[in-house]
Amino acid sequence: MNRFSRISAFKRLKITVNHIVGRRMSTNNECSAGIIVIGDEILKGQTEDTNSHFICKHLFSLGVKVKKISVIGDDLDTIAREVSLFSKSFTHVITTGGIGPTHDDKTFEGIAKAFDDVLEPNPVLVELCKEYFGPASLDSPKMKLAMHLFKNPSKDFYTREIYVDKDEVSIADILNTVDSKHNNTVILGSYPDFNNSYYKVKLVLESETKKDLDDACQTLTESLPKDCIVEYDKSPIHHAVDKVYGIVNSCERCEYTKNVREAVKILEECLDKYGRLDFKSILCEEHPDEACCLYCDSCDQTVCPVCVAKTHKSHNLLEIKEKYEVKTDNLNKEKIKLQSEKEYFNHEKEKLDSLKSDEKSKYNFARQEILTQELHLKEEVGKFAKHLLDDLDEDGQKLRRNLT
Repeated sequence: MNRFSRISAFKRLKITVNHIVGRRMSTNNECSAGIIVIGDEILKGQTEDTNSHFICKHLFSLGVKVKKISVIGDDLDTIAREVSLFSKSFTHVITTGGIGPTHDDKTFEGIAKAFDDVLEPNPVLVELCKEYFGPASLDSPKMKLAMHLFKNPSKDFYTREIYVDKDEVSIADILNTVDSKHNNTVILGSYPDFNNSYYKVKLVLESETKKDLDDACQTLTESLPKDCIVEYDKSPIHHAVDKVYGIVNSCERCEYTKNVREAVKILEECLDKYGRLDFKSILCEEHPDEACCLYCDSCDQTVCPVCVAKTHKSHNLLEIKEKYEVKTDNLNKEKIKLQSEKEYFNHEKEKLDSLKSDEKSKYNFARQEILTQELHLKEEVGKFAKHLLDDLDEDGQKLRRNLT
């Protein structure tokens, strides 16, 4: 049965009360979550689970801590048992997978069984899906697409990342000392990255108060060796404008800052002079004496009043500025996509370069081993050959003595 679940008011109240009474809360106002990843294809390694990473990242930004992630197969009883267990342990339970239209999509039925409930269409979600996707039957897979994220109103998380150009072993004692001092209020994580060319270890500090986070960061930065902290920007393209204008508006008077200010000034003058498009001055290609007034989306061209009257009257006509903004928006989206792909390819290239370097090292090591063994074998063969020659000479002398 592939339909949304609607629980009656009485059952919803009963389940909620049982959930609140039975759940385990480690601290007041703590908002926890458990994620259940459902799918045989995950357990078989046929599909990579990216949902849990996405959910954990966004829940954390909403003040909700994920305490556990479980991966289970498409089995009705297993789903029901896991959902029931999680609902008693965490504030919120999120499931991913098993929402399709086929026989092995059993998530809804498993959740209903966990709470001894039945499945019925939810009228609100049905109307939302119809409004977005158009008319569809209740059994359509489109009617299953709904998601809700929640925020913990009583808590925020503060995080800070520090990038270090030192290996993890060399700063382990410092990290242990800082953690011992602040572990009651701050969580300190250390994550080495062997493929990054900018830093070697990423340190992540997390706290529920900004003051505790600032204190721990100060202790850590003062304890680390000088010049080992790297100013690393994970999204340099997105922050480029702010950083450039930060240089422009700074009090620096060096030659570099002066050149940046001049360059920005020229760019701003160009934008002021050429950046504003005059859509009323576009001349029609078919009627050069006429200015284009609209954009024909059906024919993908600008048109003048004569063109509209003759050919495009029944076509899909838009304001030129409106179409320009749509195309500009699409180009910007493609640009962001290309930038993201570029970053991905650069990352993969770094991994390949690292792998190439490792393989080269392995090759050189193996080659040296072979050459060493070759020398050793030659030495042993030489010794053995000398021994044979000595024995042969000795036998020859004995033979000559006997003959005489």
